[in-house]
Amino acid sequence: MSADRRFTEEETARILEEAARFEQDAEPLADAADAMTLPLAPGLSLRDLQAIAAEAGIDKKAVARAAEMVARGDLVPTQVKLETGAPIALARTIRFDCDVNDATWARMVVLLQDTFAARGRLRAEGALREWSNGNLRAVLEPTPQGHQLRISTRKGNAAALRTFGNVSMVGAVVVGGIMLAVNGVQGAPPPEGLPWLAVLVPGVMGLGARLQDVLSRRAWGRERVSQLDALPAQLRALLPPLLSNDQTRDTSN
Repeated sequence: MSADRRFTEEETARILEEAARFEQDAEPLADAADAMTLPLAPGLSLRDLQAIAAEAGIDKKAVARAAEMVARGDLVPTQVKLETGAPIALARTIRFDCDVNDATWARMVVLLQDTFAARGRLRAEGALREWSNGNLRAVLEPTPQGHQLRISTRKGNAAALRTFGNVSMVGAVVVGGIMLAVNGVQGAPPPEGLPWLAVLVPGVMGLGARLQDVLSRRAWGRERVSQLDALPAQLRALLPPLLSNDQTRDTSN
């Protein structure tokens, strides 16, 4: 990381929060942030941040470590696409400022298999190498600086549940409307009792399917975000020793 690197206000907050977490032996990030009331300003250097953090008793090494993570992009969150208030797709790009050879790629694939509990399939096309399992894809591709790994995933059964729920609820409304229209034409009073089961049952099933869709996507999203956020450090640990120190960076995509 360049000594002239200046950090934005958002980056400064992340650095101080993460450094405090290091000092508090992996306390939750939110707790560390609540415990620290330090002045934040844009355009601060690493030395400025270390001076500010020292007032709160935070070690300079912890600040330097957190600053390096921010400079690489490790603390940038995984990109999450929401639909009806719940995750539907996730993506993260991990950039390595070095070439990833075949042996390292093989170790990365094993890590991906263990992380997502999936065997998956391998494919190579020109300079691209891909590991995929259903809607989960990890593509290793060259960049001017080395290689980058683009990981994306989508909730597989979300569309089916949503379609079933919508069709069931629309069907309930249509059946109810037809029943009322027929009775109106015949001059009869609205139906009571058993006929309304034809409306109630599909309507309840439709609502249940939509609720299940949202709850399952929220649980899936929490698990996948946790996995994706942990991958940058885990993948960098697989790089050859001379290339793994301060030579890679990670950003969300």
